[in-house]
Amino acid sequence: MLPGNLAAASGVILFIIGIVALLPGIGCFKAWSWVWIVGVIVAVIALLMNIVVLSLGGMGGILAIIIDAIILWYFFQPQVKAYFGVS
Repeated sequence: MLPGNLAAASGVILFIIGIVALLPGIGCFKAWSWVWIVGVIVAVIALLMNIVVLSLGGMGGILAIIIDAIILWYFFQPQVKAYFGVS
């Protein structure tokens, strides 16, 4: 069990992370163009990390790589790029 101050600090940090994580979600519904860029960057990072996981013998990386590839494919569809105003 964490001491009181450490637990409170952890709670505050996780709360801030949660609030920050809401911004891209809201941005998706409002078609903020920067959300498309952030989404592509996050998907590429996740893809690279899962390739590393797969290379280290983690078979769960296969499904994650497929999902990341589908997400990247989707981001580059013309209608998605048009929605976010990205050319």
